[in-house]
Amino acid sequence: LSDSVAETTVAELLAISKNLYADSAALRAGDWKFKRTHPGRDLQGKTVGILGYGRIGQLVAKKLAGFDVKVLVVDPFAKPAAGIEIVDRERLFKEADYITLHLPALPETTHSVGKAEFDLMKDSAFLINLARGAILIEADLVDALVNGKIAGAALDVFENEPLPADSPLLQAPNVLLTPHMASNTVETLTRMAVDAAGGIVAVHHGEKPQWAVNKLA
Repeated sequence: LSDSVAETTVAELLAISKNLYADSAALRAGDWKFKRTHPGRDLQGKTVGILGYGRIGQLVAKKLAGFDVKVLVVDPFAKPAAGIEIVDRERLFKEADYITLHLPALPETTHSVGKAEFDLMKDSAFLINLARGAILIEADLVDALVNGKIAGAALDVFENEPLPADSPLLQAPNVLLTPHMASNTVETLTRMAVDAAGGIVAVHHGEKPQWAVNKLA
């Protein structure tokens, strides 16, 4: 799944930066002049913060390499590498123009991004979350969006899924919402089916499957 999720992360980052969804919606509504008061932003020269530098976070950094951006990374297990700078959490939230989350949902990460983090961010910064909805305090994000504390957000995951029809996120400005579809591609679904079948065959032959959920006796 990693490559597909990383690709979608970059796609959503670009979409909110260039204001693609809002421009398209305005065009469909007959408002050709919307673009004049809602210009997009270039990615070149900006700073991207990656919170969580596992397989997906690393692939996001790799895919962003051609965009001429500065990449800041926060992860206790990250190792120095070309094209990234490992920093502390406060600096990432203060300096990044785009912050993308790639953390697992663990007790220590649940609700770990909220008001304190949004208060650190630039009012021109964007937040992208394609990891787990529980990482964010959604009410604090809505407040940050409504009150202009940050410029916008892109969310593919939510604490409650499907996203409830009365969720304040649906009314919040400058937020791109997608239905947990970051890895929903023809290629990824094919790989998942083949890998699952391969795991069944391995167990049938008394071998350990590559992605075992539990330990075999």
